[in-house]
Amino acid sequence: MHRNDGIFVAACLDHYKHIFCSQYLLLGGLWGIGNHLLCKVFVTMGDPAARMKALMDFSQPKINDIQSSIARPAITANTFEIKPSIIQWMQNSIQFGGSPTEDPNMHIRDFIEICDTFKFNGVSKDAVKLRLFPFSLRDKAKSWLHSLPAGSITTWKDLAQKFLNKFFPMAKTAAIRNAITQFM
Repeated sequence: MHRNDGIFVAACLDHYKHIFCSQYLLLGGLWGIGNHLLCKVFVTMGDPAARMKALMDFSQPKINDIQSSIARPAITANTFEIKPSIIQWMQNSIQFGGSPTEDPNMHIRDFIEICDTFKFNGVSKDAVKLRLFPFSLRDKAKSWLHSLPAGSITTWKDLAQKFLNKFFPMAKTAAIRNAITQFM
């Protein structure tokens, strides 16, 4: 019932019916079992010392796989805390959802205005902005931020530029360009 070629070990376990599977199929380099979805496929990655993993282990989300697209800078301050009231203020006053009727430039302007109202000793303004900005987003804008590769944003300037590139519509850019050229 098992096949071991040094790289793959397949074992079919039908947990509900306790029936052994007898037909193995090689699909895409991994052993699978007919139409049985409860089959476990173990991968050793060619290294006998490597921990064997079930295929299900690769498909299930894990907490350590969840990483932010924002690489937050280290903070040297001994005590640093963004109070929940600040986060709530951010969420209640200037949330941006990503709809075409919202102005991303105004959102950035309002966000900076709020961030400039407080200061933390030993903490850069960039570090504060990078930590607070996700709380100013909702809906499509929040999904966009989460869709970026982990650690791909390292500075406030980088985040603001990517945000504007994504949410400032091309039609609006073209309309402004036309207005400028027609002005002359």
